[in-house]
Amino acid sequence: TYFPYTFFNFASNETTISYKVYGSNQADTLDQVTVKEMKIENDNQHAIITITRGNDYVNYTQLTTVYKGLRFVNLTTTIDSTVPGVSLDKLKIDAQSITNQTVRNDNVTIVLLDEPVKVLGQLIFKVNQPANHTIIQNGVQCRVRLEYDLEGKQVAEIQILASAYSIT
Repeated sequence: TYFPYTFFNFASNETTISYKVYGSNQADTLDQVTVKEMKIENDNQHAIITITRGNDYVNYTQLTTVYKGLRFVNLTTTIDSTVPGVSLDKLKIDAQSITNQTVRNDNVTIVLLDEPVKVLGQLIFKVNQPANHTIIQNGVQCRVRLEYDLEGKQVAEIQILASAYSIT
């Protein structure tokens, strides 16, 4: 479009990591976890924004990769326990959107349409599909809730391809 338009908004206070410390349940939203490192790498083919957050038990690293000439952005998230006795349980990501129509919603992709603005947004689950996902519609406000089962692992990775573009 001719003006900046945020189709998907991934807010830190709406992403929750659940884990166990020696069997005791813990949960943190990203805004509660300290930022340890932020960096940008780029060349003539792509740019990568890396943000690592962490506490005494887990690290949460987000890589946002933008490739030259491609419509999709690769959102890669890695979560790893930093000490023995910590196991990863669940990851819940809520993405806000302004949309009035769901075009497709299955295990591989979610496609949303903002018809008045003529913008189509898509999320493709590339690595580690969500165990559950729901679309909560409230008028033009929409929340895409992605829930991942991390199965008690020490390290987990998810990848989402995201895009939003003008359509006719």
